[in-house]
Amino acid sequence: MLPFSHITESWAGVYLQVTTALLIFGFGLPSLVYQVIVPEDLRRIVHRHRKGLRWGAFSVLPFVFISLAFVWVLHPVGASVAILEVHNELLTITAVDDNWNETIRPYGDWSSAVLVSLAILSVVPFWYVQSLYRRDRVLAYLERKCNNNIGRRTIIDEEAFEDIQYLGENGRTGIEKKQVLEVITRLTKKIQSHPHYSGASLEQIALAIQATLRQCDTENFLKGITIIKNSIISLEEHNLTSAPDMGMALRTLRRLGELAIEQNSEIATLSVLDAAALGGQDSNGVFCLATKVLLELGTMALKARQYFVAVAVLNRLESMTLHGQPLTPERASDYLGLIAHFWNAGIALKDRAIASVENTDFQPSLEACIATSKKTHVRQADFETADYLTMMLYDIERRQSGRTSLARFFKQLRSLVRSCSYLI
Repeated sequence: MLPFSHITESWAGVYLQVTTALLIFGFGLPSLVYQVIVPEDLRRIVHRHRKGLRWGAFSVLPFVFISLAFVWVLHPVGASVAILEVHNELLTITAVDDNWNETIRPYGDWSSAVLVSLAILSVVPFWYVQSLYRRDRVLAYLERKCNNNIGRRTIIDEEAFEDIQYLGENGRTGIEKKQVLEVITRLTKKIQSHPHYSGASLEQIALAIQATLRQCDTENFLKGITIIKNSIISLEEHNLTSAPDMGMALRTLRRLGELAIEQNSEIATLSVLDAAALGGQDSNGVFCLATKVLLELGTMALKARQYFVAVAVLNRLESMTLHGQPLTPERASDYLGLIAHFWNAGIALKDRAIASVENTDFQPSLEACIATSKKTHVRQADFETADYLTMMLYDIERRQSGRTSLARFFKQLRSLVRSCSYLI
């Protein structure tokens, strides 16, 4: 006969207490280990993607088995609990039926030991949570989801990539952010190598890079800039310089450049400038956007008194706009805008601007180029640069007027001296 038929109310209470204790032990300790070992940002990703549910389900099985085994194996047939005695602070169960010793004693001791050992050993696999939910494994799982979506289309799985961005934003500086940037690098290459890539799929990539580099070291920063730089090169190789991704890449460089200037990192800022100058070597539309990015970074560097960076921006604008040919008003707008900021920033900076202007061939004239540049910046609502251009133009005209007056004075003086010599 099955032992269930002999379970009394007292034994049922004992089994309920044992089962409750096993469940608390089985679920409480692994949960504690999980909270201690797995970082908070990874726990968010695991819960969102339900990667940990199978381990929770599997963990129930050994404790269900052990709880049932107490009933099926250890329950004394025909016995009932009569007395719960406390001896030396230890709870003991005394059965009324003498069949207890005859029924349970031969196998009760080793069965109890085996079952309790199984209860403890079943928790051991949870100590491998650290390896199962390592950051690189979670990132690999998210990367696979994104790759599967990219394989069918050129669009990234939004939910998975948002989690990659979250890990990059909340990861610690160094190896954790580097792991995220490496995943972003591979996904970017995957997108741009897709046969149906049309140059309009990198918006999420750009946002993730900005979020990851918000708090990072120089190595991480340079790696993020390299991703943008390689994207620009790939767009140029695929003749997609007019595609939306090119504008997105340059705007991302502007934000990263502002961040580098705020952090006073010259190495990172120069890398941004090189990447932006690389993006402005092709079509006129991209050229205008690239020079605008450089102008904004140059003016920001001047306001932050980072003159080395400001001069580096001017050098790149000179190399982009001049190319040994006359400078037309259409290409001179942002170059002259930065020159105007130099002109009004101090004596030494003004001398640098004068030297640049004197070595440039403006067509039809410097004054005409300044007037056109002023109108352009007014249309763009950059009134500060427009005011500086007005002051620079006034200063140039005044200097030229002074030179003309001085030349007229010397001419009149020579005429007077010549007249006096005739009288003598």
